[in-house]
Amino acid sequence: MAELAELIAPLADEVAELAFAIALWLREAGHSVQLNALKEFLKTMENEQDSVDTTELKINKQVLLEAIQ
Repeated sequence: MAELAELIAPLADEVAELAFAIALWLREAGHSVQLNALKEFLKTMENEQDSVDTTELKINKQVLLEAIQ
């Protein structure tokens, strides 16, 4: 995960740019565990979409870096 933190640290605080970088990182060999965890998380979010208020989610680069560490 330190590798991912180093990858996104210099990027702009733009959701699309961060998402693209993370997607490329996940496609690299050796990240299948992280990719599977993300897929499961997204499935859970999709299944609970009626109960999740996404307008309240505040995700930016700082939050992402803190979550990685």
